[in-house]
Amino acid sequence: MHRAAIKNERPSSNPRPASDREKVFYGKNPEPQKNVKLRISQFTLIELLVVMGIISLLMLMTAPALITAKETARKTSCSNNISTISKANMLYCEDYGKFVASAEDMTAANLTRWHGKRSSADYSENFDFTKSALYPYMGECAEAKKCPVLEKKVNFDLPAYEKGGGGYGYNAGIGSKMYFVDNPWSLESNQEGLTTSMIKNPTGTIMFADSACEVNSAGNHTSSGRLAENSFTQSPYYVFGKVSVPGWGLAWPTIHFRHIKSANVSYCDGHISSEKMSFSNDSDWEKQNLGWFGPQDNSLFDPF
Repeated sequence: MHRAAIKNERPSSNPRPASDREKVFYGKNPEPQKNVKLRISQFTLIELLVVMGIISLLMLMTAPALITAKETARKTSCSNNISTISKANMLYCEDYGKFVASAEDMTAANLTRWHGKRSSADYSENFDFTKSALYPYMGECAEAKKCPVLEKKVNFDLPAYEKGGGGYGYNAGIGSKMYFVDNPWSLESNQEGLTTSMIKNPTGTIMFADSACEVNSAGNHTSSGRLAENSFTQSPYYVFGKVSVPGWGLAWPTIHFRHIKSANVSYCDGHISSEKMSFSNDSDWEKQNLGWFGPQDNSLFDPF
């Protein structure tokens, strides 16, 4: 009787409710399933290639912006350097009543520049900045005379006639009396810089700028060669007899537009600007980003 009762027993019309665990595993209306296998999500080769392609595309799109940002940061660092050097020259002027000489013995022993001294006129020897008249005014900022961009463009170990300049050029129209004596190459002209009263328009007169030049294998200034440091910011025209001489043609340019085709420039009132090249002397110098900005005359360089 007991076995028959069990065999003929009908299923209940009111099955028990599913437990919470069963709902989670089987879904809202659970029905037991056999051989349930969990599906593991995996990347196919095509999906992986698509993701890699997207990443590569994003890198290509952002790379120019990253490069520009890096160059802009270096340009800002260089601008701060020029500002530091200019302020040092102004402090020197306050103490001595005149700006530092750009090259006080250039036509004599040729061992002194505004940025230091050397023991001989050997082009393999650096000018020692610790012996510069401006060094005491820069203190811990002494490294500011080195441009972070020029260091990547110039081999400083090779000979150069202005070796150790660091990449900044001084306007000799301020650092000498070339506009006040008949012979700008005389010792009298180069021994000292100008007083502030001699500079009629400080806001529009260059003091320092990014500079460079081309030199040959021996380190001499040339019209075609490798890039090297230069200590001067050369005006478009040479000066003789207290005036510029356009009849001699354009000079060899030394302003170097190395910061995304622009150059940092400081003026005698202390302000800094960023300038684009307006003209050059020939195509080779232009390819090296050497030239001038502003009008094609000496108005930005002379003290008048």
